[in-house]
Amino acid sequence: MLRTAFLCITLLALVPLSGCYSVEFRPAADYHAQRLSPPPPADRIEVVYQKPAGPIQSLGTADIRDVDNPRDPDFREFVAEEAERRGASGAWIRVAARRSVPHGTFGGWYNPGGGNGIVPVVIIMRQ
Repeated sequence: MLRTAFLCITLLALVPLSGCYSVEFRPAADYHAQRLSPPPPADRIEVVYQKPAGPIQSLGTADIRDVDNPRDPDFREFVAEEAERRGASGAWIRVAARRSVPHGTFGGWYNPGGGNGIVPVVIIMRQ
C-alpha cells in the first residue's frame, strides 16, 4: 500500500516535467481547398528551419507554445505530426521569429516546468 502511494506521488511529480506543447493554428483562407487528403505520413513530411527554396503555399501558421528548444528532435517530430494532421507536405520552423514569455507563466496562467517560448511554424505545401 505504501509502495503504491509512493509510486503514484512520484509519477504525479514527473507530470510537469514531461514535454507538452499547445498549438494555436490559424489557417489560410483557402486551407480546406488546398490541404492534402490523405496527408503523407509524418515521417515523409519535410521539416525545415530555413525558408524552403522553390514555390510553396502556406496552409496557415501554427503558434506552438511551451517550447524550450526548437531544434530538439522531439519538437521536430511533433511539428511533423502537426503538419500531417493539417494535411500538409512540409513545415517551416521559424526559429528567428521565436517569442519568449517569462518562465513559469503564459498569458497570466501558471505553467510549472513548461517551456518559455512560442515558435511560429508555417504549415506548407510544395507546388
